[in-house]
Amino acid sequence: MSTSRNTARAALVALFAVRCSPAPPTPAAFTTRCDHRACPSGQSIVVRAGMFECASLGATETAATARWPMLSGPADGRRYVDPGAPAGGDGRSEANPYQTIAESIASGGREVALASGAHTISTTLMVDAVQLVGVGSGAAGTVLRSTTPIALVASGATSLSSLRFEGASDAAVSVVRGGSLSAREVVFDAVGTAVRAEDAHITLREVTVRRATARAISVTASATVMASALESVLVEDGAAAGIVFEGAAVNAQRVSVRRQQRDGFALLGRGFAARGQLSESSFACNGVTGFRVQGAGAELDASTLYVAGTRAPAGTVGGDGVFVHDGARLSMDGAIAAPSDADQGRHSLVLDNERVGLLIDGRNAAGEPSPADFRVLGARVEGNGASGVFLQRGARASVIGYSVFERNRALGVGMTTGSDVVEFRCDVFRDARPGQLATSPPVELGGDGLSAASSTIGLVLASSFEGNGRFAAVFTQSNVRMFMGNRGMNNGFTVGAYASTLLESGNDVRGAAAPTAPPVTARDTIGVR
Repeated sequence: MSTSRNTARAALVALFAVRCSPAPPTPAAFTTRCDHRACPSGQSIVVRAGMFECASLGATETAATARWPMLSGPADGRRYVDPGAPAGGDGRSEANPYQTIAESIASGGREVALASGAHTISTTLMVDAVQLVGVGSGAAGTVLRSTTPIALVASGATSLSSLRFEGASDAAVSVVRGGSLSAREVVFDAVGTAVRAEDAHITLREVTVRRATARAISVTASATVMASALESVLVEDGAAAGIVFEGAAVNAQRVSVRRQQRDGFALLGRGFAARGQLSESSFACNGVTGFRVQGAGAELDASTLYVAGTRAPAGTVGGDGVFVHDGARLSMDGAIAAPSDADQGRHSLVLDNERVGLLIDGRNAAGEPSPADFRVLGARVEGNGASGVFLQRGARASVIGYSVFERNRALGVGMTTGSDVVEFRCDVFRDARPGQLATSPPVELGGDGLSAASSTIGLVLASSFEGNGRFAAVFTQSNVRMFMGNRGMNNGFTVGAYASTLLESGNDVRGAAAPTAPPVTARDTIGVR
């Protein structure tokens, strides 16, 4: 063991204003809540102050309370459609409506009132700056049933409200270059893609997508376009990814994506700005990844998230709650201006994912250096199957602070292969349990709170290491510039440093003396896709 202790640096403690209280007591283990049965019918999980709450997200799916919606646009652009009406109507009144939406659009209708009941779309509708208004998104409201692969192709400023789409094996709504779509109180059920936009922007509020066979919501851009907005959106039970923004910007809040076969949410860079904001949202029991941020130009500022129960479907690799890769940047609650003890583990929750809670990878798909960047404050990362957080292949983090890493298997936090963390501050590393780290080949570890191999750490400050199955912290061929003011007890071993530089001051981390012989530590790479 090679350890350098520089007690003269104790005077530096006074330079730090941080005063973290002892770690809060261990709460009862969280139980992953993957579906609506955890909340009253029609509600989804959100997180507030580190606890579950239930909220009504998505469309209300109400039945029709009237035969016709109320319209407010100019009378000359107003049209009425009732599929049960006699043929030959002029569409100018409720008493004399058209039979089909196609007739109303061909006549120049700009505000189209759709009666309750089922409307069949047998040919793709080309709509330009048209409002389609129904009377409810429930099964007994206004239902648009498409027998053609694409129901609507939208250009101009198109809007939908109080409708339900069914069918449309390719896309219910395709928004073309330069167009925009606004949808409110709309349900898409058993469609291919609900909304697909290319070089266009969308605004979705109180929207539900259920049982999509392709990406539920997909927005791509080849150049910077106006940011899309999502609010109160529910996506569930789909066969592919839930919400994907590729080269496009988004501001999303109160979004719930659950039980998708692939990623719940993805922000993908194309080398230019793909910036996102994501808050008060949940991603539960999705496949491969709960959410991912990937590619140069992809930058996501996230806050108050619930990411749980991600698994790897047969034939796939993953099962990670969060994946950051290929030069992307993720900040989780990183905008907290003045974090304090009250923030510790009280913001985003990353729980019970099959493999890693948060996997940060510093290479691109070709294996070339492309450092991902990570910042997190106030998270609780608990019960993940093969490490709470894992940074690899040159990944970096500016700060990991005021967070709780608890009951994770193999490692609380692991770093390998040139990774770099500037600062750990006021964190809790508790009860890391023996388990298999999912490297290739897998490595069996006894449960280390913090582990770094061939990595660099600037500062580990005022953190707690408690009850970890093996090492409180272990460093192999790493440089830890300062390990200061840390504490904790009941660890298998105290802090171990092997062929590493470790400057310590003012610590009280207890456990058996670290063994002289170098132990097996996490040194490899977890497979990515």
